[in-house]
Amino acid sequence: MLTRPPRVFVSSTSSDLRRHRQAVRDAAVAEGFVPVMMEHFGAVAESTVRACRDFVESGDLVVALVGFRRGWVPTAEQGGDGVRSVTAFEIDAARAAGVPVYLFLAHESWPGNLYEEKQKARKWVEDFRAGLNQPAGFFRPGPVREGGAEPEPEPGFGPAVRAALLDYRSKAQRLPRQAAGVEVARELVPLLRAAVRAAPSPPSAAELRAEYLRAAPPGWDPVAPARHTASPPRN
Repeated sequence: MLTRPPRVFVSSTSSDLRRHRQAVRDAAVAEGFVPVMMEHFGAVAESTVRACRDFVESGDLVVALVGFRRGWVPTAEQGGDGVRSVTAFEIDAARAAGVPVYLFLAHESWPGNLYEEKQKARKWVEDFRAGLNQPAGFFRPGPVREGGAEPEPEPGFGPAVRAALLDYRSKAQRLPRQAAGVEVARELVPLLRAAVRAAPSPPSAAELRAEYLRAAPPGWDPVAPARHTASPPRN
């Protein structure tokens, strides 16, 4: 099982969901989780998309808030594709790495001034939300502060986030051996990635195994790949 507080990566657009991000942070701290938020890291040496992927993959779970803004769309030079938002990349990275994603969607009663203005961007957001294809909680707008644009989180938002965190913890405790293996593997991801980037040419399987053994705790020897035998044809 985890030997450290679990890390939760908070994924969302920022300008329209700042207070909701803060509410997720507060809920995480209250439940003994470590919130991982990009605004805490300042400038990074590598492209933002790659940095986000690294933070996602080294975390234990993701809480993703999706409103009606597209947010930053990284170009190919920035590690993106000029189409998808960085939030989309973060969710894709979590799913590819097997990191659980707890999804919260802004309700359709969200203020219209916090929707995308241009039709093309608004259509992308609609398609993105519709294509997420997983269970999600919904959050409605709370009151708006005087002079503010983003609504306050509704009273039930914080408890809903805390319930998601407790759900993750309950599942991790029921699978202690798997959780321990995932924890070690995620600690190794940044080390192995750094070794690959530093290599003048793509490393061989033997070189990757050697780097794994150098960085891994004692006893975490890579499992030899299974040998597959041909199955008899079925009539």
